Amino acid sequence: MSTLAPPPRTNAEIALTDRLADFVTRLEFDQVPEAARAVARDCMMDVIGSALVGVPESASRSVFGLMRDEGSAPVATVFGAGFQTSAAAAALANGTSGHALDFDDVSPPMRGHPSVVCAPPALALAESLGRTGAETLLAYIAGMEVTVCLAYAVGRTHYDTGWHSTGTLGAIGAAAAAAKVLRLDAGQTRTALAIAASMSSGLRCNFGTMTKPLHAGHAARNGVTAAQLAARGFTANAAALEAPLGFIDLYTDSPDLDTAVSRLGREWFLLSPGINLKRHPCCYGAHHAIDAMLALRERHDIRAPQVEAIDVLVAPQGLAAVIHDRPTTGLEAKFSIPYTMAAAVVDGAVSLAAFTDAQVLRPELQSLLRRVHCREAEGRPSSVEMPRYAEVTVSLRDGSKVRERVTHPRGSAAAPMTPAELQTKFRDCASVCLDSAATERAIELLQSIERQASLRDLMFALQGPCRTA
Repeated sequence: MSTLAPPPRTNAEIALTDRLADFVTRLEFDQVPEAARAVARDCMMDVIGSALVGVPESASRSVFGLMRDEGSAPVATVFGAGFQTSAAAAALANGTSGHALDFDDVSPPMRGHPSVVCAPPALALAESLGRTGAETLLAYIAGMEVTVCLAYAVGRTHYDTGWHSTGTLGAIGAAAAAAKVLRLDAGQTRTALAIAASMSSGLRCNFGTMTKPLHAGHAARNGVTAAQLAARGFTANAAALEAPLGFIDLYTDSPDLDTAVSRLGREWFLLSPGINLKRHPCCYGAHHAIDAMLALRERHDIRAPQVEAIDVLVAPQGLAAVIHDRPTTGLEAKFSIPYTMAAAVVDGAVSLAAFTDAQVLRPELQSLLRRVHCREAEGRPSSVEMPRYAEVTVSLRDGSKVRERVTHPRGSAAAPMTPAELQTKFRDCASVCLDSAATERAIELLQSIERQASLRDLMFALQGPCRTA
């Protein structure tokens, strides 16, 4: 005799806020498999490096100046800037600099940047409260798992509608990380998540401006503030994520709370689908095409005068974030496949140096990028686990064509960087504001962060050229 399947549950019947709070509160360090801890250590090193190289950027400097003017109690370090401020302000500053060059990691289902919103709150609060390295890493892991879980909960259309999930989902993930460092109980953690749900924001129309990295810093700071308020007895709707007129109800029309809840705590999002690290300092939506173009250039010795046209085919919705076809500034160029194709051909690399206004406006680059044509493959992704690829076809002036397809760029979870490559990236990034001794000390401490009794030595190494004993 057949049995009837139970009717689908409504959002309000799935206690997502409770489930996330319970996960964060109960999570213990020895529950996290070593493979997930290793990914977390690598990602934390990577995002701190991204913050250090972002220190000289105008967006970072503006935020640093504002934090200095506010004059908060100096309890948490602003990486590479030589000063301390409050935990919330440090989270804002480090989150902004960490995303200023778009060099930080990416979560595929999130379609955003989880480490830059989870690491700054965990590190700032842990430093200010004297927590251990193990507590810091665990809080970061809790925030990362919550953030990616929320990506499954909101489904595919959250990002498609125009929300920048780094800012929206990130604020709640940041609150989870902050709550863990503050050692909040389940009820307080639930409140922190609910407060953060009302503080989440970020519009994709601001891609290519200073406001995009501000989304990350804003989310990181809001996570700290939400957790600190919850610790003081602040109130919020206990079901703010799943309630009618709540976060899920308002931010998406494709919710999948069942999948999110069933996976949380039973598998590790840090391992599956994993986190993608970047080799190129620009939007991840261009990385597949960049790797394909660089491979073609090397294999066929392609130079700009030989190129008649470059055609780039990407997966469905693969152009959603790379919105600038004809960029004229360095920030716009970070979200441009045509520019990164031109830079790959002309420079043989897509490096930090490629994203200045002067470099973007080079006549040779502007001429070549106008010969790049991009299109999406037909179809529509059915879930947040969207396939990604790019197929680059170069038509040469002699009438020949060459083609390359990339599914997993170097640095992705499926094609990870080696430890040596990761350390080289950190050294390159840190060289902007740390001396070599401080850089090597930071690498040593980050690789063994769970064995550190406090973050004092790490933060001393990361303070930058103006640091004092």
